[in-house]
Amino acid sequence: MNIHHALLFCCLSALSDRNTGLINAQTIFTKTEGEDFKHNFTVIKAEKSRKYLCRNECKEGDVLIETDRRRAESGRYIIRYDGVLHVVITELTQSDAGRYRFGISNSSTLGVFQDFKIRVRELCEGSVVIGEPRDYSSTIGGNVTIRCSLGAAERNRKFLCREDCKKVLIGTIDVVAKSGKYSIEYGSNRFFNVTIAQLTKSDSGQYRCGVGRQSSQNTCLEFEITVTDGYTLPLVVCLIVIVLLAVSLLLLYKWKRRSSTHLKCWRTLTHRNMEFVPYDNSAPASTLEDPVYENLSSPMYETLHQQNADSDQMYSTLGQEI
Repeated sequence: MNIHHALLFCCLSALSDRNTGLINAQTIFTKTEGEDFKHNFTVIKAEKSRKYLCRNECKEGDVLIETDRRRAESGRYIIRYDGVLHVVITELTQSDAGRYRFGISNSSTLGVFQDFKIRVRELCEGSVVIGEPRDYSSTIGGNVTIRCSLGAAERNRKFLCREDCKKVLIGTIDVVAKSGKYSIEYGSNRFFNVTIAQLTKSDSGQYRCGVGRQSSQNTCLEFEITVTDGYTLPLVVCLIVIVLLAVSLLLLYKWKRRSSTHLKCWRTLTHRNMEFVPYDNSAPASTLEDPVYENLSSPMYETLHQQNADSDQMYSTLGQEI
């Protein structure tokens, strides 16, 4: 161990033994659920020192993360050293509220450290306003944009969350922000827009958008999103087309059948009329019968009558002889 490390170790140990390694012990940070906590302080030559973050008095089981490297990450906790010692806790929850200790050491002692407290506010600690409209609908793969009609200053934190705001999807203090499929765009001091892109069925459910404020309660607006598979409208249209086509075919069939019946009746009536229509050159009925009676007195008729009479006389004679 060189002279510089020895001196640093002695100083840290002395500070620790007298409990004078504590820096700004009463610092309190107020954050909102879903926010990231970021804090740093300057230390000298801490590259190879043990860097740590723990809760309460750093007793056994209290250490959240520790490393002797320039950067380390464990779950939601990050430590980074670049001449300044940084600590990050991502996506704060109510359970993160409490006392912390953050520092460096070269031995089993705590060395130089800083105690601070984190207070975590609920995202929607004030009243929850029901959005109008309440329900937004879209299809799979589509987008939906919600107008959050809440008063907000440009630098207020704006956020979108689910499940009674137990899960924060996106939060920002910027005018425009994007995180994955979620985006926020500040409109004015009366509203901002949140957009969810590339919707899936799992995106259906209840949401809240809200504004985080330092000096007053956070406010939220609640709404619902319904995502359909996109086949409902085409299916209805297809069913309507099928029904209309069936009705059209039925009407066409009935029309053809009725037309065929009318055609048969017309042909029958026409045929009958043609059978009973007299010819213009036909003679009257009485004129046709007259020649028959007139011919009865003709010479031919008299000859036939005489032959019949002779035959009757011959049969009579034969009968007498027999």
